[in-house]
Amino acid sequence: MKNNSKSLQALVDKLQSELAVAHARILELEGSSTPPKQFSSASASNQTDKSTRTREAALHQTEEIAKLGHEIWDHAQEKTLFVSEELAKIYGLSVDEYMLAVQKMADYFKFVVPEDREAYKDFENRFQKEESFNPLSIEYRITRTDGKIRHLRQSSKLIPAEFGPPTQSLNVIQDITRFKQVEAELQRSRDALEESTEILALSASIANLGHAVWDYDYEKFLLVSDGWASCFGLTQDDFLEIAPDFDHYLLLVHPGDRERYKAYYYDESDFPQIDYRIIDSNGETRYVEQHYMLREQSGLDTAVVTIQDVTENKKTEAQLIQSSKLITLGEMSAGMAHELNQPLNVIVLAAENAARKISQGTAEQSYLMERLERIVAQAKRASTIINHLRTFGREAKEEFYEVDLRKAAVGALELMGEQLRLAQVEVETNFDDDFPLVMGHQIQLEQMFVNLYSNAFHAIKKSDPKERTILIEAFKSREGEATIRVSDTGGGIPDSVLPNIFDPFYTTKSIEEGTGLGLSVSYGFVLAMGGTIAASNTKLGVCFEIKIPPAIGDGISN
Repeated sequence: MKNNSKSLQALVDKLQSELAVAHARILELEGSSTPPKQFSSASASNQTDKSTRTREAALHQTEEIAKLGHEIWDHAQEKTLFVSEELAKIYGLSVDEYMLAVQKMADYFKFVVPEDREAYKDFENRFQKEESFNPLSIEYRITRTDGKIRHLRQSSKLIPAEFGPPTQSLNVIQDITRFKQVEAELQRSRDALEESTEILALSASIANLGHAVWDYDYEKFLLVSDGWASCFGLTQDDFLEIAPDFDHYLLLVHPGDRERYKAYYYDESDFPQIDYRIIDSNGETRYVEQHYMLREQSGLDTAVVTIQDVTENKKTEAQLIQSSKLITLGEMSAGMAHELNQPLNVIVLAAENAARKISQGTAEQSYLMERLERIVAQAKRASTIINHLRTFGREAKEEFYEVDLRKAAVGALELMGEQLRLAQVEVETNFDDDFPLVMGHQIQLEQMFVNLYSNAFHAIKKSDPKERTILIEAFKSREGEATIRVSDTGGGIPDSVLPNIFDPFYTTKSIEEGTGLGLSVSYGFVLAMGGTIAASNTKLGVCFEIKIPPAIGDGISN
């Protein structure tokens, strides 16, 4: 759009330049030392000197280039005395045809389009009353003899008479149709650009999107949009006053994200982006997503930066994660009930045996102590299960902290273990000792592993009990990443389905077995921790591989 507008503007400038040259040439002729006299056939026949011929040749060439012609009109006789070849051509006529067609003013009015006739009559009336020799101008349209509409610009000036008041005028007429067409096209382009700008501004407002220009040489904002400032609950002027440079802007970043933001700021990749939290003018925490692109302009090291308030998205995402977690708990309820039933049954039996011995008077102290210790142990076991469920059901903390992926994998097994045991699923683990910690959330990682175990469980529960195996491997990759693989013997995933398994609500399970949220939520967890998760088919089933970069400055976990 901008390039089109520039080319149109260049064409307009060119046409204006040609027009200016043409008018300058006419004015030069008008202002010569021998000004035009009252026209007569005798004077025309006597103009044979070289300078006059040169002047006329130059005038003819100028008129042809600029599509500009002239005529001499006698107001007393109300007729055309002389018309140039180029002027007649503008009307689609020869000189003789024009002289025959325009013998009086009424004849000329027939060429003027009906919508412009009143304006042209008014122009003629004003010109008739003109006593000075200043030119008057008008723009109007005519209909040529071939029916085409042309836009004209006419400048009329009285010709001084040798004796008495002037009765003749020089009318310079230029065909500016092309100029008008380009001008109209340019205006359409400007209107379209303005409309696009308005739509873009409206879209940015709807999307909570703002932008800024950052100067890396002086580490300060050159400008910020209203959308940018509104993310912080400020006006543009207030924002630039509060956060004019990097150090002051860093104070608006949530303390828990400042180190990450510094790393992002010095990132030299082409299009770095970051999700982080800010503190707005009301002291509330907002979530934003930011991108920037370096540019070189006039030797300055600047960047265009965009910011988007994604607070509502984050809230919705958190609700979705929590819903997925509760759904997972519901799916595990049968196994967890059985898991809790075991210690409760032991407690009941131990209490009943102790009560019977006491009623018979045969209860020895050592026997009672052993039964009480068993009751306490089973109560603690039940309490541990309940506390784990309560922890799993909570919303995760916002800040990342160091966590061991292996512990999260085992924690998820504690929640799913009884369900897997009842289905005769054998779980094998192969954990390396040389394994790095990562920055993340224990609860989110447990939820991810529960989702993976649940998928494996549903895939292999219909197979032969002797072939129901889940293998969990933990090792450090060559790149130093914490890597976990969860493999099963469930037969794998169809190749046509594999590319879609991380899409929200995509599932091949029945409504009773799943919602299609588990893998999508797990993908989001891993991505937020800077890692990757991928699925591939093996000979016996499917393998999910999770890779997460180690915590900054982390040694090897014990």
